[in-house]
Amino acid sequence: MSKTKSAADFIFLTRPILLIPVWAFLLLGYYRAGGERFYFNTKFILIFIIYSILAASVYILNQITDIRSDTINRKHLLLAEGILSKRDAYMEIAVLLIMVIILSFFLNFHFLFFIAVSFIMGIIYSVPPFKFKDRPILDFLINAIGYGFIFLVLPPSS
Repeated sequence: MSKTKSAADFIFLTRPILLIPVWAFLLLGYYRAGGERFYFNTKFILIFIIYSILAASVYILNQITDIRSDTINRKHLLLAEGILSKRDAYMEIAVLLIMVIILSFFLNFHFLFFIAVSFIMGIIYSVPPFKFKDRPILDFLINAIGYGFIFLVLPPSS
């Protein structure tokens, strides 16, 4: 099946619907870090954009590691269907991470550390030999730490 790649393919490769839970925890953590007040400002918008892009890159990495099983299980995802190649996916991850790094320069060290830890957790979750997503207790722990804890301990000054 020969299909021309479109911008929409690259957008949907990021699995945007999966960002909704990330946004929920980001909003709660930002609210908590603000002393239980919500400050909708330029800093929040920048953090929201950066973390959304970072999460999208991790979701692509996860799909790369799942191509074989997604193909076998007929999940009809872009990589499993061959609509986009692994090379396309890695290139998109690179572009997204460059965007994250550039945008992160507008924030402080605490946030840069948070971003680095979050990306490392995404790698550990998906990539062998760790591949925590295939280990029930470790899967739960990394998700609890990544979504339920890190957002809530990010210093208010970040």
